[in-house]
Amino acid sequence: MDSLFITILNNAIVASWLIAAIILLRLVFKKVPKWVHCMLWILVAVKLLLPINIETPFGFLPKTKPIPENITVAEVPTVDTGISGIDESKNFTLAKNMSRDNIEYVTVTPMGVYMYIASLIWLTGIIIMLAYFIISFLVIRHKVSASIRTASNIYECDEIVSPFILGLISPKIYLPSGLDARVKECVIAHENVHISRRDYLWKPLGYVILAIYWFNPLCWISYILLCRDIEYACDEKTTKDKEDSWRADYCQALLDCSVQKKMITACPVAFGEVSVKNRIKKVLDYKKPAFWFVAIAIVACLCIAVCFMTSSDRPGIFESTEVAVELEPVSVSVDEISEEPISMNSADIYAAGESSVTMFPEEETVMAQIPEGSLESNADLDGEDIHNYYAKLVWPTESSVIAKGFSDKDSLPEGAPEGVKTERISIVAPVGTPVYSASSGTVIDTGFDSYDGNYIEILSDDGFHFGYYHLDQIYLNTGDNTVAGNEIGTVGNTGSSTGPHLGFSMGEQQGSEFVYLDPLNFF
Repeated sequence: MDSLFITILNNAIVASWLIAAIILLRLVFKKVPKWVHCMLWILVAVKLLLPINIETPFGFLPKTKPIPENITVAEVPTVDTGISGIDESKNFTLAKNMSRDNIEYVTVTPMGVYMYIASLIWLTGIIIMLAYFIISFLVIRHKVSASIRTASNIYECDEIVSPFILGLISPKIYLPSGLDARVKECVIAHENVHISRRDYLWKPLGYVILAIYWFNPLCWISYILLCRDIEYACDEKTTKDKEDSWRADYCQALLDCSVQKKMITACPVAFGEVSVKNRIKKVLDYKKPAFWFVAIAIVACLCIAVCFMTSSDRPGIFESTEVAVELEPVSVSVDEISEEPISMNSADIYAAGESSVTMFPEEETVMAQIPEGSLESNADLDGEDIHNYYAKLVWPTESSVIAKGFSDKDSLPEGAPEGVKTERISIVAPVGTPVYSASSGTVIDTGFDSYDGNYIEILSDDGFHFGYYHLDQIYLNTGDNTVAGNEIGTVGNTGSSTGPHLGFSMGEQQGSEFVYLDPLNFF
């Protein structure tokens, strides 16, 4: 149920842009025929019922899903609404409060628990909404059970105060008993227009969609405006070719059959229930709009449909544009390194415990960062050469959020699953974030693995082995040469991955044994 709820959430977020655009368009084109407004709400219904992504060159919607499908099991949950300011704020909060400790072994995350509770609340809301619909229908059916048939599909009843249509397959018109003949003529004309336009189907369909997306305030606004536009459009079609005296009788019929106003009605399509005052004003003030004005409105509606129902490869108007920054290696001399270790804590780095990055002075750097045999001959290098080498290493991506650090198998807790990858760190970043080559070297392997996903392995010119795993895109082939800072791919969520991140490893061959190294000791 969690995956279904996430799909509904994503569709609600994406469809909100379309709803907002339509609300603004209704304000701009107030004078167009109201059937145009009704067609706009059909677009909303299609978008809410069909959560599929269609790409066009003119799409404004974000291409990615705002909420990842695997957010409930992600190491660090992230969202991607397409609005950079919101994303940065929300992702910072999620990384701080929703990351799970011991991510290799814990299967239930805080986000998973909250999402499960939210999905139960969502399902409960649907049940309540549908129960209200069914009860409303049964109450109306009970009221008209003693009605008298006066024509083929027209019935009169003493228990009702306003005319309405009831029924989905064979709709019937129900009138209050004792209506004046002129009022009855106007009411029947109005209800027959409803039947010809299939409004007795559109309104219940709108309510069912509202029941699914009840948590979205814009969907409530949409349903209220849909009910009004249905009545406005029916009034226009019923009265547009009539004389002024007939329109006056029609307005009198609206007054005589008006009932207490309700914000939300599930059924039926009632004659005098929605915005009676505004409807009378619109009937009296109606003037047929110019053809060119209607044509412009229809073109605007088509533009809204294309732009706010589709996405494109380029960033939309709601998405931030990433600017590629070319990274250049720098050289740091021994004199520039302080004599005491400096610990730099970052609010962006989250691990199971307290996280920090330490810069060591020269002597500790040689001991901690240059394992025995890592270079052909450590004795041939002086201190400055060693530090120049490490200054040429490039952090592999723009993110500094560490979800999992380097660890030894000897430190694994009892019962840890076999095959756990302890020799790499996990750097959290959105899918599509550039990945850079940490060092100059040669690509020794690329491909796809069920655990590692898309990966690249590079042997540096100095004999270090760098691995980049769970990539989305790979830009290099086996045998290609690369330099430090060169973009070699993008962050992904492939293979056995619990969320968008880069798996990054570093190692070297020490005699007959390959030894993995902690990258955080080198960068």
